[in-house]
Formats: sequence, structure tokens, C-alpha cells
Amino acid sequence: MNPVQQFSHWETTTPGAIFLQQPLAGQWKKWTYKEAGDEARRMATALASYGLPPRSKIAILSKNCAWWLMADYAIWLAGHVSVPVYPTLTATSARQIIEHSDAKACFIGKLDDWQSIQGGIPSGLPCIRFPLSPEVDCAAARSDDSKTEPGAVATGGASVGLPSLSLRDEPV
Repeated sequence: MNPVQQFSHWETTTPGAIFLQQPLAGQWKKWTYKEAGDEARRMATALASYGLPPRSKIAILSKNCAWWLMADYAIWLAGHVSVPVYPTLTATSARQIIEHSDAKACFIGKLDDWQSIQGGIPSGLPCIRFPLSPEVDCAAARSDDSKTEPGAVATGGASVGLPSLSLRDEPV
């Protein structure tokens, strides 16, 4: 089984089992398989609304976190390919990876030093923010519960001529 099939198996057979845990504000945020799957499908829906060709490359620039795993799953669900960009890279190295891979969008998560790596994000590249991400020039469209519930993503595109995206509840 591939990773999407494997996750789907566990989501179907053990939907209430804990899949991910993330320290957040001094407590542990937990996701069951069902909750993580729901969130990943909302992320995949946001990606699908970009209208990208199948197997487009989608970068993920973040420290290790639960949202990274859900973004990977979302990218695969949407029929695309993940491009990891590690937060310890220099801006020059990050840009080389993003440009060489021909990434069409980038998930951005929590980073210790956004100032040193932000130059690695090509101008005009649509970005999708994880909770705890730096303030990136993205439109702040969020799911209904994101004001109190970390785990929603904000999507962006208005600054690059794409429509701002809202996360929708319907799965891809």
C-alpha cells in the first residue's frame, strides 16, 4: 500500500485513534485519524482550487510539525508531489530547490528565523500558511473554527493575481 492508501485504511478502521500530537501553547493538540483526514482534505481542496496540472510540485517550508504531515497527505490527495524545504537552509539554497523543482505553491509553517530564509521564496509564488507561521504576505482566509482552533490553514494568492482562497468543508 502507498502512504495515502495506508492512511485511508487507518482512518476508516480506527477513526477515533490518536494519529498526531503537537505541542501548542503549553498543551498537546491531538488529532485523531478522522480529524487529520478532514483537515488534510480541506488543504487538498485549497490546492485543487489553484487549478494546477496533475503532479505539480508543492513545497513545504517548515519545522517538523503535525501540519507538515497533513500537508504531505493533502498534496498527495490532490495528485501533486511534495518538495521538502528545510528551515535550516539558506535563502539561496531554498530558492534553488523551489525554482529547480518548479514548485507551483508553498506551504509555510513555523520557522525560527523567517527573516533569513524569506528571500528564498520566489516572488509571486502562492503560499499557504500553517498555524504558527510567520506573517507572510498571504490573504488570511481561514476555516470557521480557526480563531480558537489551531490547525486551519490560511491560503494566499491575492498579492500574486490569484483569487484569495477560502478553505471549504467539502472534501476533494
